[in-house]
Amino acid sequence: IFTHAQSEFWIGHVDQLEGRFDRALAHYEAYLRWSRRLENVEPRNARSALEMGYALSNIAILRSDEQKDYAGALKL
Repeated sequence: IFTHAQSEFWIGHVDQLEGRFDRALAHYEAYLRWSRRLENVEPRNARSALEMGYALSNIAILRSDEQKDYAGALKL
C-alpha cells in the first residue's frame, strides 16, 4: 500500500512540475485514497499519519497555488 501510494505521489508531482494540474490532482487524490488505506491497516504507525498529512497538503497546495481554488483547498 505504501509503495503504491508513493508511486501516485511521484507521478502527480511530475505532472505538477510540467503544468498538468488536472492530472496531478487526480494522482494526488489517488495518493490520498491509498494513504487512507494505509492508515486503516496501520492506524498507530507514524508513517500512516505522515502520509495522510502529505497527501492532504499536496492537494490543498495544488488547488490553492496552481488552480486558485481556495474554497476547494479548504474542503479537505
